[in-house]
Amino acid sequence: MATIQAFLDELRTPATKSTYRAGIYSFLDWKYGRVRADRKVSPKEGRRYEELAARYLKARGNYAEDLRKYAASMQNLPPKTAGIRMTGIKEFFVFNNLDLSEKDLRQIRKRMPQGGARTIEKDLDHNALQTILMHADIKEKALILSLASSGMRIGEVLQLRISDVNLDAEPAIVMIRQEITKTRRQRITFLSREAVAALKEWLKIRPAYLESAKNRNAGLIKWGIGGPKSKEDLRIFPFAGHVAQAAWRTTVGNAGLSSYDESTGRHQLHYHQLRKFFRSQLALACPADIVEALMGHEGYLTQAYRRYTREQMAEFYQKAEGLVTIHVSTKDISRLETEVKKEMRNQQEVIAALSVQNQQMRSELKEYQERQNAILQKFIKDPNGKWWKD
Repeated sequence: MATIQAFLDELRTPATKSTYRAGIYSFLDWKYGRVRADRKVSPKEGRRYEELAARYLKARGNYAEDLRKYAASMQNLPPKTAGIRMTGIKEFFVFNNLDLSEKDLRQIRKRMPQGGARTIEKDLDHNALQTILMHADIKEKALILSLASSGMRIGEVLQLRISDVNLDAEPAIVMIRQEITKTRRQRITFLSREAVAALKEWLKIRPAYLESAKNRNAGLIKWGIGGPKSKEDLRIFPFAGHVAQAAWRTTVGNAGLSSYDESTGRHQLHYHQLRKFFRSQLALACPADIVEALMGHEGYLTQAYRRYTREQMAEFYQKAEGLVTIHVSTKDISRLETEVKKEMRNQQEVIAALSVQNQQMRSELKEYQERQNAILQKFIKDPNGKWWKD
């Protein structure tokens, strides 16, 4: 009988661990009553969840029936949230050799809330980001600009080491290690000069931040609700995801842009929209397969790396960098978009002309090959004939 922690230790990424842990806790809350007093679970509450998990597994009850009822209880949740919670507890059951039949799984799926995403998100544009950055400290500013100009996931950025980034390259290059990516495939991306400047300023005060965090954490350790902070933390941003999320919400709130979806109660502005901002902006001036590869979309990685060298990808990024730079005027953005689109049209015209020439050459080559083949057939039939004089 495996514990929750033993199950989580087998998982690869912090994001997956956090998601599955939340799914298990939610199921146990449904089964036995809510344990946690807040979103963040204390060590004492974590131990209580372990006790409840052991109790549940030992009871050997009707797991399939419980999951059907649990699925039905989540009708008021967004479908994606309900799906994530169900996945966490199902995987925990599988880890403990509690396999469900295909019939059980079908019945569970029927009871799950249907539909797509329910939270209506707000778009992040240059103006909104400029307002948000006015209220961000240097740590948050460096994080936001890094996300907006690189297309990285928040979980990837928070695991980057200082050695993963070359801030002196043009453009600055980020090597995203395979162990921290969602696809488990190493890739590269780039940073804007604006993000580099913010990162350099953040790195100047990072040692002081680590020392301060270590001192602040002493009280939490004393009360058993925190772990020790290391001054040897090699990450660029040496803090947890929930700390980053809290900083984002505070900054967005101070900027007067906080808003919530009426049906789900969820925030309508979040870090993931910086990734969407990157894609929508860079795609205006950069081939789609390069944009998708920089973002780590698996279907495009091999394709892009085969078609383009790293230098070519960097060159395309530099041409489009202004579109993922926040502190530029709307007029400059429009001008840059116009220039880039004009250049892309010119390139497309050149490609079209080359395609026509290529087709003509193929046609001429085919005619030549047919004539040569006809001559060869005549020679085979009558090597000593007079046909060659024709």
